[in-house]
Amino acid sequence: MPAADMSWYETYTYATWLDERLPTEAEWEYMARAGCGNVYCGRGGEARALDQVAWTRVNSFDPETYEPLAHRVRQLEPNAWGFYDMLGNVWEYTGDWHGPYPGTAPRGVKGPTRGLGPAVRGGSYTATPSVDLLPRRARIGPG
Repeated sequence: MPAADMSWYETYTYATWLDERLPTEAEWEYMARAGCGNVYCGRGGEARALDQVAWTRVNSFDPETYEPLAHRVRQLEPNAWGFYDMLGNVWEYTGDWHGPYPGTAPRGVKGPTRGLGPAVRGGSYTATPSVDLLPRRARIGPG
């Protein structure tokens, strides 16, 4: 099952304990897009419908209770780089915070480290499908 009900700090601490880090928002978007030009992509980069790659309010219902619920990872198609569940299922924290970017940041430079709260990406099994679940192109600089 996806790791859920964790605070940003718990997620950050766990990543640090593993000697890793949370991806920046731009890194997350780059991995979610996986070099694919289609809106939603399968393993080979071919176009897919959203419900083939993401759990949302539309396809995540429990057959007994009719309530949306999180699903085990790797049940839907991965993206072109083999990453599963980049869209839908549970929101994913990034290492960035919502706030203004400090000037023009070159590629790979982390976004804001302070702001209104942690930047989350990907969507949720409770989300209504919309453009909010679209992976955006990796952002460089203001925006």
